[in-house]
Amino acid sequence: MEKAQIINNIASLDLETTKTNDIFAIGAVFQNRTFHKSNITSSTVKSVLHELNDFLSDAPYLLGHNLLAHDLEMCRLIYFF
Repeated sequence: MEKAQIINNIASLDLETTKTNDIFAIGAVFQNRTFHKSNITSSTVKSVLHELNDFLSDAPYLLGHNLLAHDLEMCRLIYFF
């Protein structure tokens, strides 16, 4: 696979959280599209995560800071409960 093909298959994601682990902003880039939500509250976080899931649905690979250690588990807990 060529470099351009690899890059085209990677989505980049970053979540910003408070000290109490509340998500207040999300940014993602995939191919030529961007996803950005800020001022996320406890009443909107679940719907924003649904939007993010739709945005990332075609991405074979995910790249991000602290995804495995923290962010994905937090998203899973909010998204499914």
